[in-house]
Amino acid sequence: MKLQLQLWALAVPLCSAYAIQDILHDLKDIENEVFRSDAENQLDKALESSPTFTPAKIIDGAEIHKYLDNLNFNSDTNWIKSFFASHPFDSVTNAPSTLVDDIKTEVKAETNPHASDKTIYQLISESKYTTILAKIIDEDSELASFLNSTEHKITVFAPTDDAFRKIPHHHRDHDHDGHDERDGGDDDGDHRIPKELIRLFAHYHSSPEVLTAAELFHAHTINSALNESLLGVDENGDGLPQRLAVRAGFKGLTINFYSHIVAADIGASNGLIHGLDSILLPPPRTLLVLDILPTIFSTFNLALTKTSLTASLNTTAQEKAHGFTLFTPSNRAFERLGLRINAFLFSPHGLPYLRALLKYHIVPNQTLYSDVLYKDGRIRPFGIKGSTHLDLPTLLEGHEISVDVARFGPYTGFKVNGWQRVAFADGLARDGVIHVLDHVLIPPRRVDGQTESGGVGEEGGLELEEFMERLRPYVEDGEAEDDIHGDL
Repeated sequence: MKLQLQLWALAVPLCSAYAIQDILHDLKDIENEVFRSDAENQLDKALESSPTFTPAKIIDGAEIHKYLDNLNFNSDTNWIKSFFASHPFDSVTNAPSTLVDDIKTEVKAETNPHASDKTIYQLISESKYTTILAKIIDEDSELASFLNSTEHKITVFAPTDDAFRKIPHHHRDHDHDGHDERDGGDDDGDHRIPKELIRLFAHYHSSPEVLTAAELFHAHTINSALNESLLGVDENGDGLPQRLAVRAGFKGLTINFYSHIVAADIGASNGLIHGLDSILLPPPRTLLVLDILPTIFSTFNLALTKTSLTASLNTTAQEKAHGFTLFTPSNRAFERLGLRINAFLFSPHGLPYLRALLKYHIVPNQTLYSDVLYKDGRIRPFGIKGSTHLDLPTLLEGHEISVDVARFGPYTGFKVNGWQRVAFADGLARDGVIHVLDHVLIPPRRVDGQTESGGVGEEGGLELEEFMERLRPYVEDGEAEDDIHGDL
């Protein structure tokens, strides 16, 4: 299970990496090899309506995400394995108190690192380690101007040249004059990277806050500058920020579980730069995240399909979305229910029970990360120390699940219904967030119309009859049938 979760943490950005690999090739290659047949018309339309990049208005990114939705996500398995081998998963979510104390003593809380007189743009442009990034930024004069302005301060996560070279099939090297050595240096400027892609890339690699390494160490997720309307909109009608996951491990800080900070707190006159050893890719939609990891989520995915609840998570078919939280049982979690219960749930008679069970795992219109809640267009942070209790509505109408989050810097205790610990938190998605569970959540028992607390952790020894009795009050009227178990 641990290895599967490690691979899952890498698979999301890796599948998205194919959105970037051919950007470094000619635009013709992008259209022919990455996008589907209608991409040319979409590209022309998007370029004609290109929004202006200004400090006052960060673009929503919805137009460019049309490209990401149309990508071919076929991946190179060998490359994924080699990538994983060189980038061990170092996330620590529940460390012993002694480890916390040891690491805290080694962290220098330097809140004001030495700032250069040069801007972020100048530092990136002059560094021999970020030549590829500098050339990408130079493709968009407004972005370059923004990164050169001292009217605002931001944090930029800058991929090094080595980070770009990790992209599969990346053979394009640039000389210092900006010419493509592959084609003999004949660069007539006709094949520039679309500005939307550059800005999407830039937004997700930056934060509107100035965040030192010490502050990142005590964070769990942070705002990026990429706004996403599928997570909800604020009072001004702007999308809420897509987030970046931060983890402190034995090898330092990682962003989104796989990209290591290799150079921290590079001060500039208009903010901070942190160097990364891997490119950050905006996460895909939740349904795609579930699809690309069948060894972890195939049972849950099958259940969504058989109960028609996939439509509830399909934000492409919704005019408006407000984010959601998905507490997703792994394949192993379903196995713990036992063969008889699984056979019943996936039988025609058991589908109403399966539907009720799945609804209990979906929190609509609220996106709960391990350190912040998105609700009604507002962002509620939990702070870096203390406990937070929440009662969240589910798709099982009238029935809530309780969540307790205990924070101590980068270490988080995350439990559901008082006992069930989240096995893997903050699985980022474009339209919500996924938290992986090692046990299936079963609604609490009802006695005389009252709901009992607890009693959710015994499913390993739960008999089918008791399981049905527990779920029957939650099944929609007319759907449950009596004496079904006699057929099994």
